[in-house]
Amino acid sequence: MIPSMSPASEASGFRADSISEAEHYEKKLVQVTEMHGELMEFNEKLHMQLLRREGQLKRLRRQLAYYQGVPFDEDAPSGAAESPTSSRPSSLVN
Repeated sequence: MIPSMSPASEASGFRADSISEAEHYEKKLVQVTEMHGELMEFNEKLHMQLLRREGQLKRLRRQLAYYQGVPFDEDAPSGAAESPTSSRPSSLVN
């Protein structure tokens, strides 16, 4: 015959399981919180990198337009400075 546990020992076992589960949940919650912080920092770093590269791209486009003799329009879509309908005088090559 299988020995049965008394109701008091079952309750204490249940409490121990609940405490263990709560501790495990708390540890996981701390891990998720730390990961969230790391992701927020990484996102901020990527955002700043993107802003720097967009600024660099605008500067390079302005330089390119300057050297091509085309007025630079920051609001124009990329490639607009090199469109065939630009007001730039065409050069003749023999």
